[in-house]
Amino acid sequence: GKAYMNSDLDSSYYFLNEAAELADELNYTHGKIVSYRAIGSIAPRVDKYDEAFTRLNKGLRLIDSLSLEPGLKVDFLTNLGVVYYRQGLIGKAIEPYIDAVEICQEHGMDDRRSRLLNNLGIFYRMMDRYEEALVIYDQSYALRKAAGDTMGMANNLYNKAASYANIKEPENAIKSLDQAQALYEAIGSSMDVVTCGVARGAAYGDMQMFEKAREEFEKVIAMPESGSLQNPFKINLYQGLALTYLNAGIPRRAESELKKIRKDIDTEADSEQMARNHELWSEVYSQTGQYGKAYQSLLAFKELRDTLVSEENASLRSEMETKYLTQEKEYEIDLLNTQNELAQVKLKASNQRLIGMGIGLVIFGGLLLWVFSLFRKTKEQNRVITKANQEKEVLLKEIHHRVKNNLQVVSSLLTLQSKYVDDDTALDAINTGKSRVQSMSILHRNLYQNENLKNIKIKPYFEDLVENLVSTYQVGDKDIHINSDVDDIELDVDTVIPMGLITNELISNALKYAFENKERGNINLSINKSNGHLNLSVSDDGKGIPFTEIPRRSKTLGMQLIHSFSKKLKGDVSIDNENGTNISLKFPIKTSSLDDVKTA
Repeated sequence: GKAYMNSDLDSSYYFLNEAAELADELNYTHGKIVSYRAIGSIAPRVDKYDEAFTRLNKGLRLIDSLSLEPGLKVDFLTNLGVVYYRQGLIGKAIEPYIDAVEICQEHGMDDRRSRLLNNLGIFYRMMDRYEEALVIYDQSYALRKAAGDTMGMANNLYNKAASYANIKEPENAIKSLDQAQALYEAIGSSMDVVTCGVARGAAYGDMQMFEKAREEFEKVIAMPESGSLQNPFKINLYQGLALTYLNAGIPRRAESELKKIRKDIDTEADSEQMARNHELWSEVYSQTGQYGKAYQSLLAFKELRDTLVSEENASLRSEMETKYLTQEKEYEIDLLNTQNELAQVKLKASNQRLIGMGIGLVIFGGLLLWVFSLFRKTKEQNRVITKANQEKEVLLKEIHHRVKNNLQVVSSLLTLQSKYVDDDTALDAINTGKSRVQSMSILHRNLYQNENLKNIKIKPYFEDLVENLVSTYQVGDKDIHINSDVDDIELDVDTVIPMGLITNELISNALKYAFENKERGNINLSINKSNGHLNLSVSDDGKGIPFTEIPRRSKTLGMQLIHSFSKKLKGDVSIDNENGTNISLKFPIKTSSLDDVKTA
């Protein structure tokens, strides 16, 4: 299986699973540890995340039960964090990394702790928590300095510079880059010296010191190693150099630099670099008088940066439109001047006709000036309104993004707290609360990723909700299948929140209680729209429940929530406890929501 890891992922995954099953049959501990961890590494690369979580958690339980060496537990926790990272769940990736750091600290594994802290800093930076990232980088730096790890120290300083750049502190970024470069030079890491030069040039550009930035970029190009520079550094180098030429009013040199990375932009650039490329080409075309092309490049830039609208971008677009329209006006003026000269030739013989034509031109010019003034006023009003709407949309998305991040922090705190709770009842309560928080976190994540901030697509939302519940309750040891049949429609947030919490409670109860004495089972989730109503149904083939209607004075918070939210939706609940449990909720879609229902 390991032999195929770099050439044939599917074959590698197959042989590693065969090895794991054989190790289980022979009860061979070393074989289990090696195969479980390898599967945890390869499974996410073939989109089998559930299998990765199952094997890694199984390995962690085996390590704890046999009190194996702590380094093995650090390995498994690190792999678990990587799986969450590959899923894009950065908040959840932080949890196992924190546990691994604590184990390293307890057992004096400072070298591993310094590497884990560096990666933690990267995770916090990806979540826009730059101040915390800087603190963590300093902790990693102190450990590496004590160990004499020069390369590690330099990498910490380089990562600190990136965080300073994100919080608009280019002076501190340059200071960290200077320190990093000195260390890279001391150990002869010439390619890292090159990347420091690229980052330093970008920092000078952020400070509007374009001459200094150009000097840095040209120093990099003069280095022999720059010919082997890989992306994203190569793209950043030539885009930064092009920017300095544009600010110096040398658009043809900027055009030449941008052409050097045209192939790289098409094949290797990320969205931010592609957006910046369109923006730079727009300015090149503008400075060379090609206003039509400038306007088209600016539209492409706007499309890529639709969630990052800023005053600077809006101002640039307005400038391009103005220049483009000005050119059209100049053509009209040239035409009028030609006609006027022809008229003057014809009117030389008659002073009266000349005076009459002059008066007519004055009146026509005044009328034209009045129309043009009215046009500019209307256009400015439209621009202000459009900008205000865009800023409100960005603000709403930022609010949903921050709410999602805060809910992830609450979930992480509950996860950390559960590790110190021995009482099963308290642990169950924590996991239940965690699943409720996650159901709302997923909702806000989908909202800020969606173009429509009023409605949400319910199909991907409920698929994410089910996947999160499976991960929370760790049903990997049982063969439990959850089948979803959810219409691909959009609903307003006020309807989806109670629906999500009801579904969370019903599936959580099924996962916890329906299959207590069974090794396999099925849970079915169905949400369909029919005749102005929504039908929500959760069923299982487990042991069933002893009642056919929800008690109004239930002692459990879950049943109280289901009763309360069903009432809020004005829905009717029916329970069928034959051959398992089937709980159905039918409720009308309120008028304002009905207008917003869309088939995606």
